[in-house]
Amino acid sequence: LKNVVYQAKLGTSFEKVERFRTLALGLARQFEPGAESLTERAALLAKCDLETGMVYEFPELQGIMGREYATMEGEDPRVAKAIFEHYLPVEAGGQLPSDNVGAFVSIADKVDTICGCFGVGLIPTGSADPYALRRSAIGVLSIILERGFRFSLPQLVGDAVELLAEKLTRPAEEVKADVIEFIRLRFFNMLTAQGHPQDAVDAVLSASFDDPLDAQERVAALADLKGREDFEPLAVAFKRVVNIIKGGVEVPVRSDLFEADCERALWTALEKVGAEVAGSVGKGDYESALRTIATLRGPVDDFFEGVMVMAKDEALRTNRLAMLTTVARLFEGIADFAKIAA
Repeated sequence: LKNVVYQAKLGTSFEKVERFRTLALGLARQFEPGAESLTERAALLAKCDLETGMVYEFPELQGIMGREYATMEGEDPRVAKAIFEHYLPVEAGGQLPSDNVGAFVSIADKVDTICGCFGVGLIPTGSADPYALRRSAIGVLSIILERGFRFSLPQLVGDAVELLAEKLTRPAEEVKADVIEFIRLRFFNMLTAQGHPQDAVDAVLSASFDDPLDAQERVAALADLKGREDFEPLAVAFKRVVNIIKGGVEVPVRSDLFEADCERALWTALEKVGAEVAGSVGKGDYESALRTIATLRGPVDDFFEGVMVMAKDEALRTNRLAMLTTVARLFEGIADFAKIAA
């Protein structure tokens, strides 16, 4: 493979194998430490059948012949299977890897391909996608969700970009940001295709797109809340909070500056709800967290009706904005309510 050019700007197939072998090993250490050696072996052999006469004559047999040759050579069955499965899925909605080893190598190979192409300017435009990067991104997301892997996808992208440092023709941070946004858009399309409301998906992915499995759970919870009859006024109230605080006021709320009962009532509700929401989010129970946050609608409405947030007195104004910032911080890691259509 040292003599096989993978892509003119990205080097040989051997160099690519070395890169995604490192990424795959990282995933193995995280999700199945006992499979590290098998994962490394599978990654090392994953592309070897490209140099065989059989695959040269029949390219569609790549992976299939690798699995057969590995089996004949006495490789571990999981390694042989992974050589075939690391190409999966080959189409939208297609078969996914059935084993962690194949899944680790598949994710690593695809992420390296996406980052490598973006790193040298080979970015899909319109319908043109000669390196099937969209399919690779959807494949990565599908495997992560199907296998239940919880990890930071942006971190994996960052690791991949770092391994490509010598090949990049664009700034590394720019490449990383573009790849993350590219994958995020594929995820947006996947989730909306599953029937989730577009604004709910946009709100969740705008708030945080780090762990895809976590994001999917947040979308489901928000979509459920959005189905409630009283959701629209709730969304309006929280959008008003987000819009008025702008970037937020990060100072401690002073209860001694409260002038109206509605301020005291909102702060009392916030202190109670804050602990409950933190507990629910910590357990990944986003449905419970959102339903708890929803109980603040009444106190928030009363607050807006009872006081002038942008008071002339700077201390009062700052204190009221700080309290609304506390409200906004409850749901900022779950969903961006400013994205919800009201």
